[in-house]
Amino acid sequence: MNCKIIAMTSLAFLLLGCKQKKRSHYQYEQRILERYLAKSFHKKISRDSCVYIIMSAYGCPGCVSKLLYSFLNDSKNVFIMSPEMAEKYIGQSGYNNVKCQVWVDTSERINRLSLHGGNSCIVATAKGIIDTVIQVDASKIDTQMNFFK
Repeated sequence: MNCKIIAMTSLAFLLLGCKQKKRSHYQYEQRILERYLAKSFHKKISRDSCVYIIMSAYGCPGCVSKLLYSFLNDSKNVFIMSPEMAEKYIGQSGYNNVKCQVWVDTSERINRLSLHGGNSCIVATAKGIIDTVIQVDASKIDTQMNFFK
């Protein structure tokens, strides 16, 4: 009798666990990105697979160039950048026919965002949940970029 109760209880927990929403390992980052997108752009994290490339005004030029070259021509990508970055790299560099979305943070909250560590970061999402956060490091950027190839 006890074995049946234990088995039924275990089965119930297993079935309830399977129906729960997938949780992100990046819950802190999830809250930061959700609040930032809502305040700055009145948007939510995309329900589709998406890669957000977040670039503050303080991003290293070499990293920014590599990120632009690698991610600009994919429509599932969203570049979020400060007005200075947008003017310097998008407006003057001939990136007029890009496939991705480019959002310019005119409120400049991006420069205070803790996700990028003062440089740039790449945030990959699926089904509205963050599954990867990479703070771009100039000494490791080539290795970090291979993660998305």
